[in-house]
Amino acid sequence: PTRRSSDLPAPAGEGLGPLRAALRQCDSQDNMLSKGVCVVRARHQHCGSNWGKVPECPMSNRNNDPYSN
Repeated sequence: PTRRSSDLPAPAGEGLGPLRAALRQCDSQDNMLSKGVCVVRARHQHCGSNWGKVPECPMSNRNNDPYSN
């Protein structure tokens, strides 16, 4: 059977526009703690299956580093 392109998994990073927009909003936070909470929340909400596949969704202790986005 032939496979359609719609049957193939999306490439890593596909559909990360909402995450990138959320991370940009986090940059406007006025203190490091608020920014860190914002970044972690955005990543957990938007990374899905992209953990470890794109720079915005690292699989390490950097998940909690507000300066790594």
